[in-house]
Amino acid sequence: MAGAVNKPDGKPRRPLRFVGRLLVVLLLSLGGFYVVFFFAQSSLIAQGEPGITITPKVHDWAYEDVSVPVGDETTHAWFLPLKGAKGVVLYCHGNGGNLSMHFPATGMHRALGFSTLIFDYGGFGRSTGVPTEQRVYADARAMWNWLTETKGVSLDDIVIWGTSFGGGVACQLATEIDAGALVLESTYLSVPEAASDHTPGVPWGLLIRYDLSNKDKIGKVHCPVMIIHSKDDTLFPIRHGRGLCERANEPKLLVETHGDHYDTGINKDRYVPPMTEFLDRFFAAE
Repeated sequence: MAGAVNKPDGKPRRPLRFVGRLLVVLLLSLGGFYVVFFFAQSSLIAQGEPGITITPKVHDWAYEDVSVPVGDETTHAWFLPLKGAKGVVLYCHGNGGNLSMHFPATGMHRALGFSTLIFDYGGFGRSTGVPTEQRVYADARAMWNWLTETKGVSLDDIVIWGTSFGGGVACQLATEIDAGALVLESTYLSVPEAASDHTPGVPWGLLIRYDLSNKDKIGKVHCPVMIIHSKDDTLFPIRHGRGLCERANEPKLLVETHGDHYDTGINKDRYVPPMTEFLDRFFAAE
């Protein structure tokens, strides 16, 4: 019989039938992976830790404990005032830990002459709920409202600052309101592009449901923009920072640093002068 191979018992074997079954198994396996990955993304992308290990008291910094309702959940934050501050940094931190693990960033804000409002996304620290994309955006909006309405801080006195994962949160907020400035530190053009840097060939654009596309949003931001990115960043290569700067509106500044991801805060003394010079154009100390 043409197109068939005889088995030992004399009955024909059909290779195409075997291949078809194999393809079905592969497709089902890929489909299962897609379903699991699709619904598990919140925990994979946002890896917060519950509980607070230390407080700003460890640095003898005064702070105010803040809890703000977000829908049926609660977002927890710390407001760290600095005497004679030029303004307030609304800080959107990265995808790991919680606010008690980001004191290097807070120290940089103080070195630049700013008070800080740092908050945790849903499921991080003492914030309740789950860190979906819409929830992290809502967390940032709630913090903005608290600063402007409860504390009475002028819109022009607020710097929205996002680091790594938080860059997508900060950039989104900056498209919705008029802030004094936007700072994007060690962040990405988009999450799918960042994933493709490490695993090329995978259709991440179809797999990832987080719409954290800074490259499509940065052009909609009309306040001063400062981008901080390391030439040595192995998580988000320097092309991400440079690409965002190219797409940003004037006035803008790209500060290219050294050290791996998250090392800018550790080496802050080296990079504070150019950042200060840029921000002093738009913010004045009290």
